[in-house]
Amino acid sequence: MTEEIEHLDGELEKILEEIRVGAGKLQDMKGNDVGKRQDRVEHLNERIARAKQMLKGFALELRSVMQEVGREAHETFDKKRQAHQEAIEKLAKDIDIANRALEKKELLADKQGRLVKKKEFDAGAAGGGEIIEQGKRVQEASMGALARTEKLVSDMEGIGNDTNIALHGQTNQIKDTHATVEATQAGIGAAGKKVRDIARRLATDKMIVCLLLFLVLAIIGIVVVNSLGIVDGSDPDIDCALDFTQITSACREAQDQANAGAGGVDAGG
Repeated sequence: MTEEIEHLDGELEKILEEIRVGAGKLQDMKGNDVGKRQDRVEHLNERIARAKQMLKGFALELRSVMQEVGREAHETFDKKRQAHQEAIEKLAKDIDIANRALEKKELLADKQGRLVKKKEFDAGAAGGGEIIEQGKRVQEASMGALARTEKLVSDMEGIGNDTNIALHGQTNQIKDTHATVEATQAGIGAAGKKVRDIARRLATDKMIVCLLLFLVLAIIGIVVVNSLGIVDGSDPDIDCALDFTQITSACREAQDQANAGAGGVDAGG
């Protein structure tokens, strides 16, 4: 898989170098050969389209080799992909700029040529055939200039349409982003409300637990007080039959008295 990516990388380098050379030659043209310029621009645009197709293939291959080559190698190839993309965009822009500059030169040269011919031509001294030929030449030059002007207008319309489409796409993207932000804000608000509800429930549960604990402690206290016989501050009437009351001083004294009484009975007998 990596061999295919390296092969595509090498092919892209070759075709980009070819386009650079062709773009340099286009910029060096004098603007006096319309047909040659158009052929060269058409060829360069075809090579640009081929380079873009190869770049797409490069990107597809790159997506499928992440696990095979590892993160570092993937990042290296991805940087190469970005460099190729930037180079293609720059070359396409340079070619378009050079083409427009040559078209302007051709229009100016055609206009100047018509002015020179007009000055050189003497309709009074020329015959009927020369006048007709001169008229044909002027008509042909005018038609050529009109065709080039129409092409420029058509190109401008194409650029305007492309720009309008791009703006429309960006507008839709902004709307989608805005809708996503609003949905996220609504989700955050709902989540905050849910957290507050949970916090209130937790506080209520804690209060209920505290009340239950207080009731349990109160019940235990009442049971202990009743078992010890403590009522309204009176002397306690302790039930010494209970295990936990036998360790009190009153129960011990009662036990000692019982033991003493039993000893006296034994001695009298």
